[in-house]
Amino acid sequence: MYSDFVQAQPIPVGKSKGTASLEKKRNNNAIKRLVLSDENLTVIPQNVFTLQNLEYLDLSNNKLSFLPLEIKNLTKLKEIKLNNNNFSRFPEVLLTHPSIEIIDLSQNSISSLSEDFSKLTTLKKIILAKNTITGYVNCFENIPNIVCIDVSDNRITGFGFAFKSPNISSINIGNNRLTGISTDIGKLTKLQNLYVGNNRIQFLPKEITNLYMLEVLDLKANLIETLPDDIHNLEALNFLDISNNKIENLPQSLKRMPKLNKLHISYSKTRTVPRLVFELQQLTELNLAGNHLNEIPTAFTNLVRLKELDLSNNNFKEIPLPIFSLSQLNNLNLSNNFIQAINPQIRQLANLNILDLSNNNISVIPNEFAELTNCRILFLSNNKITSLPSNINKLVNLKVFRLTQNQLSSTEKEKAKKLLPNVRFSF
Repeated sequence: MYSDFVQAQPIPVGKSKGTASLEKKRNNNAIKRLVLSDENLTVIPQNVFTLQNLEYLDLSNNKLSFLPLEIKNLTKLKEIKLNNNNFSRFPEVLLTHPSIEIIDLSQNSISSLSEDFSKLTTLKKIILAKNTITGYVNCFENIPNIVCIDVSDNRITGFGFAFKSPNISSINIGNNRLTGISTDIGKLTKLQNLYVGNNRIQFLPKEITNLYMLEVLDLKANLIETLPDDIHNLEALNFLDISNNKIENLPQSLKRMPKLNKLHISYSKTRTVPRLVFELQQLTELNLAGNHLNEIPTAFTNLVRLKELDLSNNNFKEIPLPIFSLSQLNNLNLSNNFIQAINPQIRQLANLNILDLSNNNISVIPNEFAELTNCRILFLSNNKITSLPSNINKLVNLKVFRLTQNQLSSTEKEKAKKLLPNVRFSF
């Protein structure tokens, strides 16, 4: 949504050719995009600053540690990519840039933020992921038009949510050291995406249920024990990830969220699928990986719209029978279980595109397996397979077939290649 202002194609300036190509085009005022990534630059070539109509500048993957004042000469510059360089602090010259809308400074060495970001009146998106930022961060609150913030993968212990911008829609503070979320979160009524996974958050403020436009809520890998009873007020929510927390009971109000179609509750140390899940018939994606499941109740067949199902890293000894009733499944992951055989009923999953049965104890592939004619990707690595069915050539849409760490002879491997000549095998 932020790149619609870019009209021209980037100049093809690959390694060691960038500055030369730029020299040839230094008088071309039609240049709106310039890519000088992977050029081993320690300084920006001076002729860059003569491109009066430049709107997009990619300086990623270089060795830059500062920006000269001349960057302000690029008065139409809207997006600058400085990711994966050597910046140890935020470039102050950008704070008074007249037109900048997107700044990417991810993968640098910035450890603190003390700048007055309120001066960035045109800024809409800032990316500072994968730095070393520490402490409490509230410097973004006064940016008047900010829409998207990404400060994931840092060492932040607290984050200010008292934003003046009325249009903030996405915040990513995942992979930090937060212990809580302030009640100010409830004022961000236009927020659509909130990523706070992989922190140390113990509870959610009730004000979070004021986010009636929220579509994505990522809470994975925290210390949360309960969800708010009135979570159904998040009426626009379609993706909820509560994996790897301490939540034992799901609130009944989840049943009153008709748009919730993606639910992740993996690594939750549960031995049974929460009964409430079977009432969420609108689900299209369900992740139950990394639990202690060894069976699935018949009620699982209620999930008739399910397209993606992850049951990896559990204790299944066979493919659960209710799965064969899920005719809409596109992606099924049963890797890292103890499955010993593939039930011939697998043929009922006619819409499967991706099937992962790697890291099990499977020794025989039945002929019915070849009826999965829509399958594009098959993972069967690390099993005990000695041969493939002779009708495997019926898998006409197959593109990738991984069979590493099995017991296939050289003859079987050659036979597979002849039967499926267009498939990329891994033996």
